Amino acid sequence: MMKDYITYDNRNLLVLMAKGDEAAFTEIYNRYWEKLYVIAYNRLEQQQFAEDIVHDVFICLWEGRTRLTIEKLENYLATATKYAVWHKLEKINKQKTFVSSLPADPSSPSLVEKKLHSKQILKIIKTEVDTLPKKCKLVFKQSRELHKSTKEISEALDISPKTVEGHITHALRQIKKATEAISLILSFFSLL
Repeated sequence: MMKDYITYDNRNLLVLMAKGDEAAFTEIYNRYWEKLYVIAYNRLEQQQFAEDIVHDVFICLWEGRTRLTIEKLENYLATATKYAVWHKLEKINKQKTFVSSLPADPSSPSLVEKKLHSKQILKIIKTEVDTLPKKCKLVFKQSRELHKSTKEISEALDISPKTVEGHITHALRQIKKATEAISLILSFFSLL
């Protein structure tokens, strides 16, 4: 007989989720995703960023289900979302600072070349990879650095191939966002 998780309070859902009950996790997600999205969107005003943050918060909740001690679930999720938003805004500001540090005169290629040297780009990519959620970073590194297939990663980490693909997609999306400004600048200078 199916359990009616809608009637469960948060404490019971957390206990079930800690035991690996995916339906309990789904009920928590259904209860709070919209509230968390509103928190993220109101601060970022970008749908994709807000969705990514909420997704990350729930991934962390699921991955930490056996070791987290949560007294008030709604407060915990709201705080985690606000922290993730703050972290995202900090990254956006760092990117803006980098772009604004480029010389105003694009005809000065020696300065631009120094700023856009491949080591700098690789450093930005490494920084982005280091900020990924733990499981996502592990999957991404196995895929890109160890050249493992989706199936190999899935078997090694005991997760579904779809989950592996989801982690890789998330990582690539985050890296792409971080390098978009640099790519635009590089394409501009390649036209000169």
